[in-house]
Amino acid sequence: MRGWLICMVVLVLFISGCCCCPPSGNDNSVSSNSAGVSSTKPSPTSPKQSPSEVADIYFSELMGSGIFGRDYEKMYQLLSKSVQEDYDKFADEQKGVRTAFTMQGVTFEYIDVVSEEVNGDKATVTIKCKVNMQGYPTTGKPKIDLVLENGHWKLTQAYTLAICGPS
Repeated sequence: MRGWLICMVVLVLFISGCCCCPPSGNDNSVSSNSAGVSSTKPSPTSPKQSPSEVADIYFSELMGSGIFGRDYEKMYQLLSKSVQEDYDKFADEQKGVRTAFTMQGVTFEYIDVVSEEVNGDKATVTIKCKVNMQGYPTTGKPKIDLVLENGHWKLTQAYTLAICGPS
């Protein structure tokens, strides 16, 4: 049973593109979704925060309870310009991964920032999170990379719930 569950998680991770959105280099302020509806992506600026605060805000939103109610705009604003893509694509990928895990009975819990290491314009924050796969809880401590961009700490990847999955 556990082998089947791990295979399903691996399949979901593969389909979702694992844990990041590839950079596109596209810096347009207006985008269109698959239905052809235009929308303006949020400004990539955020208040000055430490790397730990940025990680805390992002993962609190990402791993909050329930399927709906995520502030994807807030999460998007915490991404480095080099990984920001079309906002609608970012939000759709986040929702898709969450839905796939929820349908499989997988839940996530962001616990806290464990440590922070700053080296010039780069930082690594270790977070603690818990994943419960149909009654099999595990705790992980993934490392999150950030870069200093225009005086603000930004995530170097568009992390999804898969960050806390089995390694």
